[in-house]
Amino acid sequence: MIEDVAKNGTVDWAQLSDEETVSPEEHGKRIVFLAVILLLMLIFFWMENVMHKYKPKVGHETGITILLGICFSLAYFKWHGVNATDYEVFHFRPYVFFDFILPPIIFNSGYNMRRKKFFTNLGNIMITGLGVTFVCFTIYSAATYFVLAKMELTMTRYFNNLDPTHVVPETYPIEIPFMNVLMFTALICSSDVVAAVSIVDFSEQPKLYSCIFGEGIVNDIVSIVLFNTVEHLQETKFTRSTPWLILGEFACLAIVSILIGAAFGFACCLMFKHFYFLTTSVITETFLMTTFGLLAYFTSNGTVILGVEMSGIISMLVFAIIQGHYTWYNLSPQGKATTSVTYEFLGRACEALVYSYVGLSLYSCLPGFWSFELIGWELLIIIVGRIVGVLITFYLFRLCFRKATISFRQLLFIIYGGMIRGAIAFALVL
Repeated sequence: MIEDVAKNGTVDWAQLSDEETVSPEEHGKRIVFLAVILLLMLIFFWMENVMHKYKPKVGHETGITILLGICFSLAYFKWHGVNATDYEVFHFRPYVFFDFILPPIIFNSGYNMRRKKFFTNLGNIMITGLGVTFVCFTIYSAATYFVLAKMELTMTRYFNNLDPTHVVPETYPIEIPFMNVLMFTALICSSDVVAAVSIVDFSEQPKLYSCIFGEGIVNDIVSIVLFNTVEHLQETKFTRSTPWLILGEFACLAIVSILIGAAFGFACCLMFKHFYFLTTSVITETFLMTTFGLLAYFTSNGTVILGVEMSGIISMLVFAIIQGHYTWYNLSPQGKATTSVTYEFLGRACEALVYSYVGLSLYSCLPGFWSFELIGWELLIIIVGRIVGVLITFYLFRLCFRKATISFRQLLFIIYGGMIRGAIAFALVL
């Protein structure tokens, strides 16, 4: 269609209509898919309140939602197999996630954070969020490379793409270049701040809560920048200078992305401070703040320096923190309450949507290649690497301070909280 317009300068609207027509079968499957997504989101919020009321020692609403999605995927695959129509319906489009789902999650994390405790414990947060992430990245990379080189792991495809009852095992050795290993380990460095903070009550342990939450925020930034940097270097061969190249591009990407977010953040803050008539309408306040945030997000995504695309996620997060720390005080009383509730609602709803889809995404992955050996090894590497990384980093920094800032018991909670993987890791996979 685009080629016809370029050649003839006209649009055949009848042809365009035919191309966009959805068959009744596909339309019905889309309705079923959306209904399942909504049902899983309903279960997510229902179980969240059940967990809050009864406080069971085992289980979390995210895990329950994902497991239910996996069960549906397995059942649907068993009954229907995989065809082009089903794959089109279940396939998650990356632009939908990055342009519509991820921004509300990031904005809510920055805007509604416990700012006072966050900045009070900023030193501990930077140690765990920045230092531990780099140490874990190094441990994960070395351990994964060693396992792949020495253990002779294999991957197997168990099902035919179109016939789930026809088992056709195809086994091949796993061979992953070291630069791909770095990209993979940068991805698994990202933790899930939402699930992590749910294990701690802020009213009872505000310091521990702030440290876990703050580490999750900083960890998201560092993991995203690290992943984007390593991804840009995939075409290069690993040499002695590669680590320094990664650090250089990491610094460039992080600094520029932060500056873009800060520029839009302070511009929005000054606008509300000096143009007070903008605070007469709650709708206007919410719309302007949201628009400035999205402008920061897409401006950063569209900025390319030395071939590296800046991170809109980091810019959005920095923007949201500035709005919560400064602009919030320039809003009307109604605007303060409305923006907080609106962004909390949108962020939590999008998180529920992501976790609901994670289980359903198994459907499109079942016909692919699987390696349960590699999965087991990586799980072990994440657990051991996290424990070693946190203890080494924290006690090395302890040598520089006379007074202990975090107890060993609190450190165990931080270690456990950082083992969970969530929305950011899923986003980087896409």
